[in-house]
Amino acid sequence: HIFSSGYDGHYRLPFGISSEPPGGGALVSNCSQCGDADDESVPLLAVTAAIARQAFVWFSGEGVIIHNGLKGEPGFWTTPKTMALLPKNMMAWPSIYHAGKPDAILGPVSAGRDVIRTDCREGDGQAVCAVYGPAGDYSLPVKRGFVGRLCNPGDGVCADVDVRAGQTLQVAFHRGRVLLVSSFH
Repeated sequence: HIFSSGYDGHYRLPFGISSEPPGGGALVSNCSQCGDADDESVPLLAVTAAIARQAFVWFSGEGVIIHNGLKGEPGFWTTPKTMALLPKNMMAWPSIYHAGKPDAILGPVSAGRDVIRTDCREGDGQAVCAVYGPAGDYSLPVKRGFVGRLCNPGDGVCADVDVRAGQTLQVAFHRGRVLLVSSFH
Protein backbone atom coordinates (compact mmCIF):
# COMPACT_ATOMS: atom_id res chain seq x y z
CA HIS A 1 0.00 0.00 0.00
CA ILE A 2 1.36 3.39 -0.97
CA PHE A 3 0.71 6.66 0.83
CA SER A 4 -0.85 8.42 -2.14
CA SER A 5 -0.93 7.59 -5.81
CA GLY A 6 -0.71 11.27 -6.69
CA TYR A 7 2.18 11.79 -4.30
CA ASP A 8 4.20 8.59 -4.64
CA GLY A 9 3.68 7.72 -8.28
CA HIS A 10 2.90 9.01 -11.70
CA TYR A 11 0.49 6.94 -13.71
CA ARG A 12 -0.28 6.87 -17.40
CA LEU A 13 -4.04 6.77 -16.75
CA PRO A 14 -6.12 8.63 -14.15
CA PHE A 15 -6.18 6.83 -10.82
CA GLY A 16 -9.65 5.86 -9.61
CA ILE A 17 -9.71 4.69 -6.01
CA SER A 18 -7.51 2.95 -3.47
CA SER A 19 -9.81 2.07 -0.62
CA GLU A 20 -8.84 -1.29 0.86
CA PRO A 21 -6.32 -0.96 3.70
CA PRO A 22 -4.83 -3.84 5.66
CA GLY A 23 -7.36 -5.57 7.86
CA GLY A 24 -7.08 -7.13 11.28
CA GLY A 25 -7.44 -10.89 10.86
CA ALA A 26 -6.55 -14.09 9.05
CA LEU A 27 -9.56 -13.82 6.70
CA VAL A 28 -8.16 -10.60 5.26
CA SER A 29 -6.16 -11.52 2.19
CA ASN A 30 -3.95 -8.41 2.15
CA CYS A 31 -2.78 -8.81 5.74
CA SER A 32 0.76 -10.09 6.19
CA GLN A 33 1.11 -8.96 9.83
CA CYS A 34 -2.48 -9.04 11.00
CA GLY A 35 -1.61 -8.22 14.62
CA ASP A 36 -0.51 -4.75 13.50
CA ALA A 37 -4.13 -3.72 12.93
CA ASP A 38 -5.41 -2.40 16.26
CA ASP A 39 -7.49 0.42 17.71
CA GLU A 40 -4.61 2.87 17.20
CA SER A 41 -3.35 1.86 13.76
CA VAL A 42 -6.67 1.46 11.91
CA PRO A 43 -7.77 5.09 12.55
CA LEU A 44 -4.27 6.23 11.50
CA LEU A 45 -4.81 4.43 8.18
CA ALA A 46 -8.08 6.32 7.75
CA VAL A 47 -6.45 9.69 8.56
CA THR A 48 -3.59 9.00 6.15
CA ALA A 49 -6.12 8.12 3.44
CA ALA A 50 -7.94 11.42 4.03
CA ILE A 51 -4.65 13.35 3.93
CA ALA A 52 -3.92 11.67 0.57
CA ARG A 53 -7.47 12.35 -0.73
CA GLN A 54 -8.20 8.66 -0.95
CA ALA A 55 -11.32 6.81 0.07
CA PHE A 56 -11.07 4.56 3.11
CA VAL A 57 -13.13 1.45 3.69
CA TRP A 58 -12.90 0.14 7.23
CA PHE A 59 -11.86 -3.45 6.60
CA SER A 60 -12.60 -5.96 9.35
CA GLY A 61 -10.68 -9.13 10.04
CA GLU A 62 -13.95 -10.92 9.63
CA GLY A 63 -13.84 -10.13 5.91
CA VAL A 64 -17.15 -11.11 4.38
CA ILE A 65 -17.75 -13.96 6.83
CA ILE A 66 -18.96 -12.78 10.23
CA HIS A 67 -18.27 -15.21 13.08
CA ASN A 68 -17.80 -13.01 16.14
CA GLY A 69 -19.46 -9.72 15.24
CA LEU A 70 -17.98 -6.45 14.10
CA LYS A 71 -18.11 -4.49 17.37
CA GLY A 72 -15.00 -6.24 18.69
CA GLU A 73 -12.95 -5.65 15.55
CA PRO A 74 -9.91 -3.31 15.70
CA GLY A 75 -10.86 0.25 14.81
CA PHE A 76 -14.64 -0.28 14.84
CA TRP A 77 -15.16 2.31 17.58
CA THR A 78 -11.98 4.39 17.26
CA THR A 79 -11.97 5.12 13.52
CA PRO A 80 -15.18 7.20 13.41
CA LYS A 81 -14.18 8.98 16.64
CA THR A 82 -10.78 9.94 15.18
CA MET A 83 -12.19 10.99 11.81
CA ALA A 84 -14.63 13.32 13.60
CA LEU A 85 -11.61 15.29 14.88
CA LEU A 86 -10.55 16.32 11.35
CA PRO A 87 -11.61 19.64 9.80
CA LYS A 88 -14.46 19.04 7.35
CA ASN A 89 -12.75 20.92 4.50
CA MET A 90 -9.25 19.42 4.82
CA MET A 91 -9.43 17.35 1.63
CA ALA A 92 -9.76 20.61 -0.31
CA TRP A 93 -6.49 21.96 1.10
CA PRO A 94 -3.79 22.22 -1.58
CA SER A 95 -0.53 21.11 0.07
CA ILE A 96 0.52 17.54 0.79
CA TYR A 97 3.96 16.54 2.07
CA HIS A 98 5.89 14.62 4.69
CA ALA A 99 8.79 15.28 7.05
CA GLY A 100 11.99 16.21 5.27
CA LYS A 101 10.38 18.40 2.62
CA PRO A 102 11.39 22.08 2.66
CA ASP A 103 7.93 23.27 3.77
CA ALA A 104 7.39 20.51 6.36
CA ILE A 105 6.16 21.24 9.87
CA LEU A 106 8.27 18.57 11.57
CA GLY A 107 11.69 17.28 10.58
CA PRO A 108 12.47 13.60 9.98
CA VAL A 109 13.69 11.39 12.81
CA SER A 110 15.43 8.03 12.44
CA ALA A 111 14.11 5.17 14.51
CA GLY A 112 16.65 2.41 14.06
CA ARG A 113 16.25 1.05 10.54
CA ASP A 114 12.96 2.95 10.19
CA VAL A 115 11.96 6.59 10.22
CA ILE A 116 9.16 8.46 11.95
CA ARG A 117 6.93 9.62 9.10
CA THR A 118 4.84 12.78 9.24
CA ASP A 119 2.38 12.88 6.35
CA CYS A 120 0.49 16.19 6.21
CA ARG A 121 -2.17 18.09 4.31
CA GLU A 122 -2.13 21.86 4.77
CA GLY A 123 -4.38 24.76 3.82
CA ASP A 124 -6.41 27.65 5.24
CA GLY A 125 -3.58 28.29 7.75
CA GLN A 126 -4.12 24.82 9.27
CA ALA A 127 -2.72 21.32 8.86
CA VAL A 128 -3.58 17.71 9.63
CA CYS A 129 -0.70 15.25 10.01
CA ALA A 130 -0.39 11.54 10.67
CA VAL A 131 2.77 10.96 12.72
CA TYR A 132 3.72 7.29 12.83
CA GLY A 133 6.49 4.70 13.00
CA PRO A 134 7.91 2.15 15.41
CA ALA A 135 6.63 2.36 18.99
CA GLY A 136 8.66 4.62 21.24
CA ASP A 137 9.31 8.07 22.68
CA TYR A 138 10.60 10.64 20.19
CA SER A 139 11.78 14.24 20.06
CA LEU A 140 10.62 15.56 16.70
CA PRO A 141 12.36 18.71 15.42
CA VAL A 142 9.91 21.56 14.81
CA LYS A 143 10.67 23.27 11.50
CA ARG A 144 7.68 25.67 11.62
CA GLY A 145 6.11 26.82 14.89
CA PHE A 146 2.45 26.03 15.47
CA VAL A 147 -0.46 25.81 17.88
CA GLY A 148 -2.65 22.74 17.80
CA ARG A 149 -3.55 19.41 19.35
CA LEU A 150 -1.77 16.06 19.39
CA CYS A 151 -4.33 13.25 19.47
CA ASN A 152 -4.19 9.55 20.28
CA PRO A 153 -6.29 7.76 17.64
CA GLY A 154 -6.68 4.79 19.98
CA ASP A 155 -8.75 6.66 22.55
CA GLY A 156 -9.46 10.10 21.03
CA VAL A 157 -7.65 11.95 23.83
CA CYS A 158 -5.92 15.14 22.63
CA ALA A 159 -3.31 17.36 24.29
CA ASP A 160 -2.78 21.03 23.46
CA VAL A 161 0.53 21.85 21.77
CA ASP A 162 2.26 25.22 21.27
CA VAL A 163 5.82 24.98 19.91
CA ARG A 164 8.22 27.30 18.08
CA ALA A 165 10.56 26.59 15.18
CA GLY A 166 13.81 25.13 16.50
CA GLN A 167 12.14 23.42 19.47
CA THR A 168 11.23 19.75 19.65
CA LEU A 169 7.84 18.10 19.97
CA GLN A 170 7.88 15.21 22.45
CA VAL A 171 5.77 12.33 21.14
CA ALA A 172 5.26 8.87 22.59
CA PHE A 173 3.11 6.27 20.85
CA HIS A 174 2.51 2.63 20.10
CA ARG A 175 1.47 3.15 16.44
CA GLY A 176 1.26 6.91 15.94
CA ARG A 177 -0.56 10.18 16.61
CA VAL A 178 -2.72 12.66 14.73
CA LEU A 179 -1.47 16.25 14.77
CA LEU A 180 -4.12 18.95 14.24
CA VAL A 181 -2.49 22.33 13.62
CA SER A 182 -4.93 25.21 14.11
CA SER A 183 -2.44 28.04 13.35
CA PHE A 184 1.21 28.73 12.61
CA HIS A 185 3.52 31.17 14.45
